[in-house]
Amino acid sequence: MERYGKAQFAAAIGLVANGVLGLAKITGGTLGRSSALVADGVHSLSDCGTSVAALIGLKVAAKPPDKGHPYGHGRAESITGKVVAIILIIIAVILAWNSASRLLRPHEYSAPFLGALLIAGASILIKEGLFQYKIRVAKKTGSTAIEADAWHHRSDSFSSVAAFVGIGASMAGGPKWAFMDNAAAGAVALIILWVGVSIFRKTWGELMDASAPEKTLGNLRALALEVPGVDAVEKIFARKSGLDIFVDIHIEVDPEMTVKEGHDIARRVRKHITGESDNVKNVLVHVEPHGSGADEAHLFNQPSDVIWRNFGC
Repeated sequence: MERYGKAQFAAAIGLVANGVLGLAKITGGTLGRSSALVADGVHSLSDCGTSVAALIGLKVAAKPPDKGHPYGHGRAESITGKVVAIILIIIAVILAWNSASRLLRPHEYSAPFLGALLIAGASILIKEGLFQYKIRVAKKTGSTAIEADAWHHRSDSFSSVAAFVGIGASMAGGPKWAFMDNAAAGAVALIILWVGVSIFRKTWGELMDASAPEKTLGNLRALALEVPGVDAVEKIFARKSGLDIFVDIHIEVDPEMTVKEGHDIARRVRKHITGESDNVKNVLVHVEPHGSGADEAHLFNQPSDVIWRNFGC
């Protein structure tokens, strides 16, 4: 639960910062006559929506298992990440359309004010700082929603760079370079779109019970082999749900052991893995007689086993 608390606090910090920064950009862009800064401000305010979504998702995901949800509510965190991605994609399309319309439609040139340039510069520093903070929290907690929120901050930092360059070029070049401000707004839209699609693809894998990375599986296998009595690990599967990982492992033990002895080893394997891995929620241990894995190895690539593996059973 401590990991959920850290993730929720990070989302709350981002919510406040995004609200203040977004309003400042939109106000500064409107008064300073910069469409790029207004687009950047809309991007920042969209961060507020994603932070709220992350808070709600994490709050639901932190609920303990109940009769109707025996495996917990962790999927809410992945669903939140997907909602964030969809919001980003929609915003990117709207901003790109507005930018293209202004580029293709002639309008009177109005040089942006210096204040707009200063706000864009301050935004670069603030948003990059928020990204560094949240990406550290995401790595410690394993939260996809906070990772998505962190990359939203990074994309906002990049969009502020685009806005800064566009505003500066428009101010320095006069009417000849007036298009740069709107071109920068278009660049902002493309950055947002790229981040949205990337997050969407990652959360899709989690919702489809994609297997944990090979490095994670290797670490879990090594932990199981550290337990006395475990002769080999026949199979191991792991999937992520919310901030937690659920493991299904087949261990091989001495075939002459009693059922009770095998059960005791399985219990020690479960205790050792959960004790050494902060994000492992549960371990389901299957006990097999040592040597049976070679006889069954050819079955692993059969259709039924492939389906089993992909769905994390």
